[in-house]
Formats: sequence, C-alpha cells, structure tokens
Amino acid sequence: MQARLTITTPNGETFEKLIGNTAIIGRGSSVHVRLSGDPQVSRYHALLRCHNGVQYQLVDLGSSNG
Repeated sequence: MQARLTITTPNGETFEKLIGNTAIIGRGSSVHVRLSGDPQVSRYHALLRCHNGVQYQLVDLGSSNG
C-alpha cells in the first residue's frame, strides 16, 4: 500500500502525491516532494516515512535551515 501525501499550497490549492514508504522533502531537483520558491526550505530538508500505512515519521535531515 502506497502512502498518499496531501499538500496545500500557500494560495489554497490542494493536491495529492503518492509517496510510497519514504519521501524526501526539500527544494532540490531530485527530491520526491519539491517545495521550490521558499529559501528557508533546504535542498534536502526532511524525510517522511510511512510505517504499516497508518503511522508516519518525519525526520529532520539536519539542514542548516532547521
């Protein structure tokens, strides 16, 4: 079962993205969930893990932006 991430943009648009069991979030070109346009988001900002389809873990990747 793939995890589904729902994202709401600053202007209110909502969309879903299938992320599998893990996804890297950031503004880099090779991440799974790209948050471009915000200089406070690092290229590799966080890792999202899905466990058993019901538990989620968000891990800070130690970026300088926190």
